[in-house]
Amino acid sequence: MVTAQYTDGGAAGGVPALTGSTRAQLQPKSKEAEHFTAHSGLTVNDRPTARAGERLGDVDHNDWAAYGPVDLRNIGSVTLGVTNGGFGGDIEIRAGSPTGTLIGRATIGSTGGWDNLVSPTVTLTNRPAGTTTLYAKFVNAAQVGGTPDLLSLDWLRFNGSGVKQEPGGALSLAASPGSGTAPLISTLTATATVPSGQSITDYAWDFGDNSAVTHGATLRSTGQSYPRKGTFTARVTVTYTSGETRSANLTITVN
Repeated sequence: MVTAQYTDGGAAGGVPALTGSTRAQLQPKSKEAEHFTAHSGLTVNDRPTARAGERLGDVDHNDWAAYGPVDLRNIGSVTLGVTNGGFGGDIEIRAGSPTGTLIGRATIGSTGGWDNLVSPTVTLTNRPAGTTTLYAKFVNAAQVGGTPDLLSLDWLRFNGSGVKQEPGGALSLAASPGSGTAPLISTLTATATVPSGQSITDYAWDFGDNSAVTHGATLRSTGQSYPRKGTFTARVTVTYTSGETRSANLTITVN
């Protein structure tokens, strides 16, 4: 929460000083799924392989989790960390209410087990202006009697600059190959243009499968093995000597 306050100097004739204030709540772009503001029908389950040790479970048709308040200015997509050892279904991203405007959807098939994470990225369209509450709604009308669970949601990551002022320079990410049959070994390469007077102090690689983030000051290229099918969003974040960061994403598809 950021609060700004200003007090004037009053005026002649004994007019007292006036004070005004305003505040804004800033949300992190990366959010644990269990850090909802409200939910319907869900359980927070302890899972040692989850990113923060917990995931949303007991997910049935029409259950939902709410996150807010949020402002989607300069946010173009959201990456979802999901596992599915159950029935599968859609994750709908809706604005304002569980039945509000549909702004994105991901279809989650089997990941082969409750600890096998995939990370599809969903483009957000028809984004509302200003502040809203986002709802992740879980949908599969073919589920009968709430068994088995549809899926489990571990985390969400919102992609875009948001209210952050991006540093200078540029960053892109390439994969070779970017798709193929499991097991897929892909070489990921970052290409960075560094702002004047700066240098890169760290490359941080997140492979979108809940494996450990890899760091290195000169690690502009790295390999990763994807042993099972799914959609994975790889991400590289560079840190400059100023402490500023810039990130780039890439989707890898394993058949």
